Amino acid sequence: MWRNITEELSLNTETSSAATVETGRESTPQPAAPAPQRLSLRRGALVLAAAVGLFAGAMGTVLVNVLREPEVQIVASATLNPLPGEAGQGTAQLVRDQGSTELHISVTGSPPSQESERSG
Repeated sequence: MWRNITEELSLNTETSSAATVETGRESTPQPAAPAPQRLSLRRGALVLAAAVGLFAGAMGTVLVNVLREPEVQIVASATLNPLPGEAGQGTAQLVRDQGSTELHISVTGSPPSQESERSG
């Protein structure tokens, strides 16, 4: 029976016949432990698979970050009302884009008066 198992598992017959246990009445052959080379190959394959998975995950993260649209965030917004005696309207927005913050001002209506141009 053990010989059939040994042959089926392609185990080294010299190793399996040497691995016997004395039971008192007769020797019972015990299956040999897996060869160290097989364990080495399995560990190598496992390490390789883990490395490939780690590399693929890292590259996927980098790819997603590169292809993602930059986030433009409006931090604050206000409506601009005209000064007394002036016409027009406008908006002011505080915008954060890629780590920098800028103030965007949009004005429509009459051109600024001479006094506004001198003070600005």
